Amino acid sequence: MKKDLIEDVKNKLKMLNDDPDHADFVIRNINTWEEMYYLHPARKNVLRFLDLSPEGRALEIGGDGGVYTDYLSRMVSKIISIDPDEDSVSLNRIRCQKLDNVEIIDGDISSLAGISEKFDYVFLHKGFTEPGRYIGSDDPYRDILKKALDYLKTDGKLILITENRLGMRYFAGVKNRLNGKYFSSLEGYSPSETKKSFSKKELTDLLTEAGYKTIRFFYPYPDDHFTKCVYSDEYLPRTGELTENIRNFDDDRMVLFNEGMVFDSVVSEGRFREFSNAFLILASREGE
Repeated sequence: MKKDLIEDVKNKLKMLNDDPDHADFVIRNINTWEEMYYLHPARKNVLRFLDLSPEGRALEIGGDGGVYTDYLSRMVSKIISIDPDEDSVSLNRIRCQKLDNVEIIDGDISSLAGISEKFDYVFLHKGFTEPGRYIGSDDPYRDILKKALDYLKTDGKLILITENRLGMRYFAGVKNRLNGKYFSSLEGYSPSETKKSFSKKELTDLLTEAGYKTIRFFYPYPDDHFTKCVYSDEYLPRTGELTENIRNFDDDRMVLFNEGMVFDSVVSEGRFREFSNAFLILASREGE
């Protein structure tokens, strides 16, 4: 991120810390995608349905400027957040400076070497988007899931938020969020790509290979960034519900077809889960 954009976000975060009543002013004066990404309260929507234990302790691998850290801190008794990115750590420290149950560590997975604690929750979002920055490995996506499992209690849960490489928006003409290219996730990432997303089946296989026994998918709509609702296997969308699809605030896009109408076809065929734009996954080492 450009330094001037970072400073703009920092200044607005400081304004919010000084006086929470400035929230409306800050939101009305969001001018860039970066400010929207880091500051808009709708970023927290994807987490609001989670029922976490207030006595629980959490590890966040990839603080991402505290987008989720401060919200998670209000749901658990303690959260440790790690990130190797200097700007991300700086933003997170400003955001969480008044929260005494948040510990922010500037570093990758190796910075946890002195921590023997097992956690009730391990939260993965940014750390799964580009895991090679967090763990040295020839297979970083698999190995960061294994490392997360190592830090979980026997009955602990992994909370993984990630996009779907087969998400409907990518067929409809939205640029890939990870590399800015059209159709790249649909055609398959090149071996040199360090940022990747996966389909529902691929994620299930990765998690199973990493040692998780229980894997439960949820489906943030329209995506995980600015979620309006979260569907589950027990409550899936009905035809006519999926109408808010033009929500690419970060870049231009093509409109190749009516996403709402195609979603209706997918829903009527019972295939929504495969084409959801994003997933929130709860996974654990124990079976149901």
